[in-house]
Amino acid sequence: MSITVFRMNHINVRQLAGANRVLGIDLAENCVRVVEVEERILPLRKSQSRFNVRNHFTLEFDTAEEWLKRADLLKQKLTELGIRTRYAATSIRSLGVKVVETIIPSGIHTVDEWIAENQEKLLRIPLSSGSIAHCVEILERTDSGMPVEITFVRREEIERYQSFFRTAGLELITLGAGTRDASNVMKLEKNFGEKEEKFLFVADDLVNVTEFIQGRRNRSYQAATPFSQTRPEEVSVFVSGEEAIKADLANAQLIQPLGLSPEYCLPVGLALKVLNPELSPTNLLSAEDTNRIMLNLHKSFFQRAILFSGAVLIALLFVPFVLESYLNWRSNKLDEQLLANGSSYTELTLLENQTRDLEKQLTETNTSIRSSHIAKLLHNIASASPEGLWLYKIKFDTETKGTSKLSLFGYTLKSEKVTDYLKNLNSLGYEANLIRSGNPQQNETLIPLRKDAVTFEIATQMKN
Repeated sequence: MSITVFRMNHINVRQLAGANRVLGIDLAENCVRVVEVEERILPLRKSQSRFNVRNHFTLEFDTAEEWLKRADLLKQKLTELGIRTRYAATSIRSLGVKVVETIIPSGIHTVDEWIAENQEKLLRIPLSSGSIAHCVEILERTDSGMPVEITFVRREEIERYQSFFRTAGLELITLGAGTRDASNVMKLEKNFGEKEEKFLFVADDLVNVTEFIQGRRNRSYQAATPFSQTRPEEVSVFVSGEEAIKADLANAQLIQPLGLSPEYCLPVGLALKVLNPELSPTNLLSAEDTNRIMLNLHKSFFQRAILFSGAVLIALLFVPFVLESYLNWRSNKLDEQLLANGSSYTELTLLENQTRDLEKQLTETNTSIRSSHIAKLLHNIASASPEGLWLYKIKFDTETKGTSKLSLFGYTLKSEKVTDYLKNLNSLGYEANLIRSGNPQQNETLIPLRKDAVTFEIATQMKN
């Protein structure tokens, strides 16, 4: 009863649904060992492990404490450590677990039906099929039959574990039996060779032995301690588990799961089983429970997909809005600068136009005034004007007797600026006279004038 994982370009639905962290939980008689394992996506680092330990701890129990009271203590510990992962995997470690190895004859298409029909023969005890649950792992497929390993557990024991995890506020998505899932660590991290290899999980006075032949699990069985190894030169031995360090096993290599102490081998193996279901297909949860879990994962995936799509859509709409707002702001700033300096730009444009007209007049009358004299004249006229007074027209008329009339037209907001301008011109040697000063006349529309502006005309005689 394994959880089906749909892969899309090496990324599965479970990852997309945000379930890339799992708690592997080993419920022993006097304690609980918890390891939070995270699966990382490393497409360019195939040599690096994609599994990372986020948290791990051991919570001791008083053996007299009730079962659900232990669940409350575990919930409090997870909250205390700030662990928010809610998906969990565990294994039933009790005397009520029965593992049977047998060969299913060839031609059997429905394995579960065959097991139900032969359950009493396999268990050798008369039990109601409704009170027993089982999961099966096919070890090999041959023409003569299928060697399988069948795990039987009482349904009340399964319900007991489910109630524990509900009380602890966790979602149990994989339920194994015994300590066999500890070997998942070896299957993930070990490069198997041609020799037969044995994985020993040492716990208290028992050793769970899993045999591998060229990377394929051959069989599992229990042996008493001390464990004696036959043909040590032909078999590679690896050891882990709660009592692995204390075990005196010659020529055995110690396995530290994902860098942790050997006592965390089983919870790490359980977490890896969820994150990589190919390691072990066994799951004692009912089809109804696994379907519900998959439905929740798909709901979570589609919710995240909708939220992501909405965020992308909002971003696509917001970016043009921001750009448009910025461009409008910059345009308004430029308009404000132009309005603030509008009179200066207007005066400069008018002076340039009048300079060209003046040069043209001087050229047409064959005057002998040089360009340097024109530049000095314009410089003096401009430097004599006080701040807040602007010229918009300069008129040059050639008269007889070797003199010329220079007329200056301008405007200001304060009439005293005109008086100051006359004084400045006279101080430079120009005989300046005020011809007119007052409100703008109707023909004075060359530039935008304020209603309170004062326009003027000043004339001065110049020697040719």
